[in-house]
Amino acid sequence: EISECLVGSEMCIRDRSYVHTHLFVLGMFAFLVIALFGCQKPELFKQSTFKKFFILYNISLPFMAVMLLVRGVVQVQGAELTKAADAMISGFAGISHILIGIAVLVLFRSLKKCFE
Repeated sequence: EISECLVGSEMCIRDRSYVHTHLFVLGMFAFLVIALFGCQKPELFKQSTFKKFFILYNISLPFMAVMLLVRGVVQVQGAELTKAADAMISGFAGISHILIGIAVLVLFRSLKKCFE
């Protein structure tokens, strides 16, 4: 029983590190880079495409973090899920990653407009 608890806590630490890494890179690091571009071209923040990026990004990033956390908790708890529930969690996580990707493409479009 003690060994199971230790393995579980190790898995929990590992899963939290994935969530932490995603939030660090996609959250803080991305906005530091955007701030650097914004200092060079302040009109970036006034563009409609940037506003669309900002809204989509701030919806999809927490959505992705929650889904990573849900997946991690399910794995740590060793919960037996039906195939449908497992697919649902994976599907929502996939959708959140797709939304992040679309947001980044909108950001690139906004940067291209700004630097033309």
